[in-house]
Amino acid sequence: MKLIEMIKNLAWKVFPAYMADSLYKKAEKKGIEWWGQRDCFSDVEENCKIFLSKKQLEDPAYKRSAVRDIILSYRKYGMTANEYFSYGFPQKSASERDKYLSRMRKDMLCMNATGKNWMDVLAQLKDKNKFYSLASPFFKRKTCKIDCDEDRGNFKLFCQGLDRLIAKPSKGACGKGVEIFSLLEKSADVVFDYLRSNGSYIVEELVKQDARMAEWNASSINTIRYPSFRKGDEYTSIVPVLRVGRKGNIVDNAGSGGCFAVIDPETGCIMTDGYDESGNVFKSHPDSQKVFKGTCIPEWDALKQFAIQVHASLPSEHKYVGFDFALSENGWVIIEGNWGDLILQQTALGRGFYDEFKKALLK
Repeated sequence: MKLIEMIKNLAWKVFPAYMADSLYKKAEKKGIEWWGQRDCFSDVEENCKIFLSKKQLEDPAYKRSAVRDIILSYRKYGMTANEYFSYGFPQKSASERDKYLSRMRKDMLCMNATGKNWMDVLAQLKDKNKFYSLASPFFKRKTCKIDCDEDRGNFKLFCQGLDRLIAKPSKGACGKGVEIFSLLEKSADVVFDYLRSNGSYIVEELVKQDARMAEWNASSINTIRYPSFRKGDEYTSIVPVLRVGRKGNIVDNAGSGGCFAVIDPETGCIMTDGYDESGNVFKSHPDSQKVFKGTCIPEWDALKQFAIQVHASLPSEHKYVGFDFALSENGWVIIEGNWGDLILQQTALGRGFYDEFKKALLK
């Protein structure tokens, strides 16, 4: 087996362009997936359309070269097409590229740090209902699961006294499928039937956002992505991120059109301009005009202490959690927890955080 692997590695060095072309053709025909269940062919095509100019797209030689480099970067660094462009890989040297933390590399580090039970730990984070059962005291609002027909009674009790609620797919990501319902316009039974027909959900009482955070964008709950690391009784964080929605949107996720900016973990002040996942850069929020760089997040010291309390309450196997926190009228609350990527941070700061993540995570 070792000999076969050596031959494969040698072949990759000798015939990189041929192998990249071959893999891409297979992806086009068979739907080969990246790490993280993203279709390889579609991901490459979609991101080329976003990040390459019209002239580059119409130049067959240039596009072929770009696609080859994307495939090779995935083979060597685990970078998907979106990560490749977001991190500016076309302009990066090999040594610079090697410093970036792809989703694949991040997951591998987390698996190694967690140990043999990593699948159970990840499942607790990927399913919003499971995570709520672990961290319910820190949500500070009513929630209810919709997973089977027998949940109807609990859901109707949950709806009593509420005018509106927010529903999130229990295993969803990037804000996809999140909806707000008015119970003044639709009955609890109608909402339940609609959600039940579409899968499994967690439904929540809406967070009443602190006015200072609503200044960024009033239609969304604007959150802090807070990477938290546990080593014994010590808790640290690196490069937290402010995530804010766009006018009229109910979610703040960059994958759904929102903006993001990196925060100094000590002071709570924003260190960068704002960015979105299409590569646009903003000195100020494009709708509210609130300036990113230099603005400080309110109640930052309280957030750091709150993050420690939440992380300490979880089972000890949770070495790393990317928390999403929101500032409500009554203080910080948790939105969710996950094995959050550092794509936003690395995009905004223009450098990789592989070494820092590994040092924070591993003993």
